[in-house]
Amino acid sequence: MRVTDFFSNKSNAATLPSKELEKELETRKISSNVFPLWAFNEKVQPYINALVNDYDIPRAYVGLAMLSAYSTAIGTAYAISTNGEDVNYLGIWACSVGMSSSGKTLGFSKPYAQLNRIQNQFDQDWKEETEGVSPHDLYKYRMKTVLFRDVHIPTLTRSVMPANPKGVCKFADEIIEWINGLGALAKGKDGTDEQFWLSSWNCSPYSGIRSGNVKFTDPRPFVNIYGGIQRSILYKLFAKDRDTTGFIFRLLFALPDGGFGPRGKIADPDSAVRIPKEILELHDFCIDLVYKELEVDDHYQPPKKVIVTRESNAIIRAWVKNRIAQVNAIEDRIDQEIHASIFGKMKEYATRFIGILAVIDEAYKHDITNVFSKFPNEIQASSAVTKRALEIADYFYNSAIEVYEDVRQEKIAPEEVLIASNMFKRGESYKKIAKVLYGDEKFASKAHRNTKNWIVKYPNQYKAENKK
Repeated sequence: MRVTDFFSNKSNAATLPSKELEKELETRKISSNVFPLWAFNEKVQPYINALVNDYDIPRAYVGLAMLSAYSTAIGTAYAISTNGEDVNYLGIWACSVGMSSSGKTLGFSKPYAQLNRIQNQFDQDWKEETEGVSPHDLYKYRMKTVLFRDVHIPTLTRSVMPANPKGVCKFADEIIEWINGLGALAKGKDGTDEQFWLSSWNCSPYSGIRSGNVKFTDPRPFVNIYGGIQRSILYKLFAKDRDTTGFIFRLLFALPDGGFGPRGKIADPDSAVRIPKEILELHDFCIDLVYKELEVDDHYQPPKKVIVTRESNAIIRAWVKNRIAQVNAIEDRIDQEIHASIFGKMKEYATRFIGILAVIDEAYKHDITNVFSKFPNEIQASSAVTKRALEIADYFYNSAIEVYEDVRQEKIAPEEVLIASNMFKRGESYKKIAKVLYGDEKFASKAHRNTKNWIVKYPNQYKAENKK
């Protein structure tokens, strides 16, 4: 079967088996915030459908991983411009939220498989090139990197980034390790790690001074982030006022299908099902093509551009004005500040999504059977691409609000919940809890019933850990 045979029907829904179509319709019914997987190029839809239906990966996990993989493959090779002059690079900070075994890791590993193969080849090449070389001479060899896990900021800025002008991606099964690692070398002080990450989020120049007064500068540090986190420890991301400063809302949050319900869901991938080779190879081909064909030789190489057309700019402006009106209408000052912070980040992400989709659409104009001609220096972002990208931006705007509300709800647990949880953690009986809360031990069953509900609604209040 030829690759192009998979794409003869323009309607993705028309190609879905009845059971899969019923599942898709049911998913859209149970949530007002559904990740718009239809926003991706039609040629990759069979691959996406396989991940969602056969591997039982929540759709937002798949969508976020696809965006992140595309962004990492593009790196600094392309940037988007709304005025033909200023540019915005296409970096992505990604966080999938869900319980253990919910599909977070699988959702990442599948779209990133080809990038992992590229990294494995880099590692093999490095091992062969440096075999027998003195540790003092390793600096002479270029350490090619696309994916890394555990690197402190000094090593990242002095060794990894200079050797990889296209950019890199930090990945972690649990993104909390990234948060906990901020300032790890600062010996009790806050350090400057967050300043580096703020610079890398929008590729602003970053400089520092090494020992011996040797100054170094990275004119456009491009570092993507990808990881997952369990809902029960989401609050840890918001420590040190990272919500009010806006730092944490640079993360894009992918939530389980249906958002935060009363309970989670374990993914149940069908181990007997394999994605057809023709479908799998097309996605891998796209990632490989974008990463390898779009070479970046040095940190000052001008990027190719995705140009937002006048028509697309008008669509963006209408979307922006609508969101501003919604934020301005919020009466609570703190809520308004949080929404404004989220909007500011999502406004920038919206243009990044346009750039990513436009570059990938260009890549998918070709397939494995065709000889690829060079990527153009400029790609025009059509109105259709812009509308698709804004649907993705709407999803992540709403998911950030849902995350914030979930964390805030636990921060402002009612007084009776705080009292009951403290007594519960001390091992007090339900009779004693009832005596304190309701004035009489005879309400022990009520205290027991409410405690069961509160453990679900305010899980972190019932942990022994102090959340201050």
